[in-house]
Amino acid sequence: MTRSTLGRIVQEIGRRANLGLVNPHMLRHSFATHMLECGADIRAIQELLGHSYLSSTQVYSRVSNYAIASAFRKFYPRGS
Repeated sequence: MTRSTLGRIVQEIGRRANLGLVNPHMLRHSFATHMLECGADIRAIQELLGHSYLSSTQVYSRVSNYAIASAFRKFYPRGS
């Protein structure tokens, strides 16, 4: 299977699921972000993604707004 064929398959599946434009890179990014948010070690994610340098993987370590709000509610429940 070629790279472009995989891209077309993913795009078609996204269209059928009414997700709009979806591509393999988006799936890869979502995979890494969800793994990190669920507590996976960044070195393990680096290995799974095949990155040579940790700096390439650290892009995914930016904290999402959801994670910030969740931590705030957990540790400061009277704050809102």
